Amino acid sequence: MRLEVSDVRLSSEFAKMAKACKAPLPWDVDALGRVHDARGLVICELDIAGERDRIAAAHLIVLAVNTCGGFKAVSDTGGAK
Repeated sequence: MRLEVSDVRLSSEFAKMAKACKAPLPWDVDALGRVHDARGLVICELDIAGERDRIAAAHLIVLAVNTCGGFKAVSDTGGAK
């Protein structure tokens, strides 16, 4: 699967909106499934039963938000092909 933002204006506007909401990009997920902004501040904590499901959902949210903000997703497969 490949995610791509083709309209640079969308990315620019989206990043500006995130910053204006005091949640600058890129976002990240911690080991507990909490979403952090670029400053490391917790901005979202999901209420989903099951730690693995919560962490997976948080990663999907972060991937979507960061991609819309113009950040490129990278694979973290540990060198596996």
